[in-house]
Amino acid sequence: MLLGKAFQLSSEVHLAMVSRGYRGDIYLLHSFHTRRRDWCALLPALCVPLLILWKHA
Repeated sequence: MLLGKAFQLSSEVHLAMVSRGYRGDIYLLHSFHTRRRDWCALLPALCVPLLILWKHA
């Protein structure tokens, strides 16, 4: 029963993707490159939760 439902759902998802123009190829607008500001934003995003966990331990 579960396999039948999963197959039906995957068929519906595929039809929805095709109706929206999906043809099997993925096009990216630009390639992603990490910049200095990305690393500068990542540092506090990692340090703040670690600091909170350290204070509560």
